[in-house]
Amino acid sequence: MCFDKDITIIHEPPYVPSEDFVFYVEKNLKRFILEWLMIKGQNVFKFEYLKKYSLYLFEMIGYDDFRAKIKEILKELKEKYDNSEYLEEELEKYFNKYSKVNRFDEYLKKQKEYIDLIKTL
Repeated sequence: MCFDKDITIIHEPPYVPSEDFVFYVEKNLKRFILEWLMIKGQNVFKFEYLKKYSLYLFEMIGYDDFRAKIKEILKELKEKYDNSEYLEEELEKYFNKYSKVNRFDEYLKKQKEYIDLIKTL
């Protein structure tokens, strides 16, 4: 068992886009892929509901076909940044890797484990 006083959380500031914009976009798109998959894994929550709860998330990931949206973003990025060529393949691999697991089911499992742990304290 680990008590709160024994835990240290190190929160580093987010990556600065001016240092390497392509890297910044990559990190954000990977984060958005994970969030999109979390919502996609639910049976009752639909993307159109996002607008009611989070306009930010709706604008970022509120697409039924997020892969197509990513391709649009990458097309624009390639026009401006020569070092973005690798990104399409990288994001496709990332999408495929995390698509194999239902992220919402994983969340529910971890939530249950946490609740059970709290009950034992």
